[in-house]
Amino acid sequence: MTSSLRRTATLALVIPALALAACGSDDKASTTATTTAAAPAGLAQAALATKANAICKAANDKAKTVDLPQAADGAAAAATYFDALAAIAADQQQALAALTPANTVKVKWAAFLALNQEATDTVQDLPAAIRSSQAKAKVLTDKVGTLSTKINVAADALGATTCGSKAG
Repeated sequence: MTSSLRRTATLALVIPALALAACGSDDKASTTATTTAAAPAGLAQAALATKANAICKAANDKAKTVDLPQAADGAAAAATYFDALAAIAADQQQALAALTPANTVKVKWAAFLALNQEATDTVQDLPAAIRSSQAKAKVLTDKVGTLSTKINVAADALGATTCGSKAG
């Protein structure tokens, strides 16, 4: 979706649940032991980047199919365009947020997701702004441009270059 962000200028991390298993008791004594299964390890940076790149590629490819309106098409066409991009951005963000990073990359991943969520929210606000206020739409498109640059840096730091500087 970052390629779409460039055209105009996290959900919380999934926390793995711990499984609890209770041991039964026999008729003579009532004892219960509880063990905690280890949480899934999460994706190491390279695996996380690979999965993120696949998600971003799919979103970028989908965004490329949305016709870019021309200035002569007017505000309604621009708003429709951003309605389509907003849906793609939301789907991408949901898929990215579903990935569970390893502890070693959790902070970087959370920062990337937070920036991406902010950009997604901004793109979702654009259609209404375009329909109502050119001034507000300009502010939002400028914000998307700024966020796009920050997302590129955060994504590239993770190795998720398809989500960053190498987005289609």
